[in-house]
Amino acid sequence: MKKSRLISVLLTLVFLVSGISSSSVFAAKPDAVSGQTKTIIISGKKVKVDSTVSAKELSYLTPDIMTDYEPEGVIVSVSQTITPMSDVASTPTRSSMLQLSSLSANVMTLTAACERIYDKGSKYDNFKYTSWATWASQPFMDFTDKMAISWSGGFSLYSSTCTMWDSSPSQHASYATRSDVVPSAGVAYSIPVYVGFLNGTEIYNKKVKLIAYVYNTNATGVANLVTKYAHSTLSTGISVSFPAGASISFSGNYSEAVPAYCSWTY
Repeated sequence: MKKSRLISVLLTLVFLVSGISSSSVFAAKPDAVSGQTKTIIISGKKVKVDSTVSAKELSYLTPDIMTDYEPEGVIVSVSQTITPMSDVASTPTRSSMLQLSSLSANVMTLTAACERIYDKGSKYDNFKYTSWATWASQPFMDFTDKMAISWSGGFSLYSSTCTMWDSSPSQHASYATRSDVVPSAGVAYSIPVYVGFLNGTEIYNKKVKLIAYVYNTNATGVANLVTKYAHSTLSTGISVSFPAGASISFSGNYSEAVPAYCSWTY
């Protein structure tokens, strides 16, 4: 009898402890869009993602992307496009020497990732937007390109950077120049396309990474992001503007990658 009573008491304690543990987990402060996050390993790095992010979206975070990506919060959306990028102007003019040429198209991959971060504290909604433009091979024209990120939802920009890597095995990095910014709408950078030599090997622009940090007063809503890349086909350059909403408009002579869009609820 005493043995049975002891077993009963032990089982009761087990159930009580189990109940406390479960309550503690579900009482934790929601960390992202859905209130549920998971930690996974991508290319050897621990990454927090919202449960709404699909396996297909996560597959866009390839080893090449992860080499220079250090997530600071919870990933809430990832997007990717692949575009044949012609060096012939998409809007040819009489001044374009190449408008009748038939140059083979290169391929560009455009990837965007959005994270919820907490730099600004609990009174604000705070996000980090990162986009990458990656060439499959050397672009023929070597003028100055433009890369931009734009967002909606009344968020304000407080920091941005843009870094370029060349195609050499050591992946030398350099910085692009911020050319256009509307704090409530978007930011753009000038990307000097170049071809050079390193130890006798020809190198060229291989990858560009643009980061924008934005914030707004704590609220609820739907956030949208678009990132675009325009490859210049004339030395006259490319102009950038940010119409209403998450929108980017280029003007000039260029080929444009298919935009990458992200959208999520916060």
